[in-house]
Amino acid sequence: MKNLINLFAAILFIAMSMSLVAQTPELIPYRKGNKWGYCDRNKKILITPKYEDVNPFSEGLAWVQLNGKYGFINKDGKLVIPCKYDDVEDFEEGLAKVQLNGKWGFINKDGKLVIPCKYDDVRDFKEGLAMVYLNGKWGFINKDGKL
Repeated sequence: MKNLINLFAAILFIAMSMSLVAQTPELIPYRKGNKWGYCDRNKKILITPKYEDVNPFSEGLAWVQLNGKYGFINKDGKLVIPCKYDDVEDFEEGLAKVQLNGKWGFINKDGKLVIPCKYDDVRDFKEGLAMVYLNGKWGFINKDGKL
């Protein structure tokens, strides 16, 4: 019985270890000096550190900061949305919050501004709606920007 318990514990340990490895992102933010890029689990650099700041990937894209502005790269390291925003957040439900000149809006994964930067504050989309703050009042918009 003791051998059976030890065998079960060993199998459980291996399964948990494999699960943790599977959960580790394939591209991990990596800093070299004062620049950021991405590496794999073995610290092999996959995207050259050249950014001021980076974030983990969300929905296939990651925001990066270059020359004080934010944009998005894909997993190949290609800048797919130019670094032109004052601030950004991760993609949620296919849209990302972006800030220009102190106002917030949303872009899609092609970089198209689908909801203009006119809000004082915004929250992420959840179940197709996002909270927005404008002129001292909160409300909700859909993904077409309709209040």
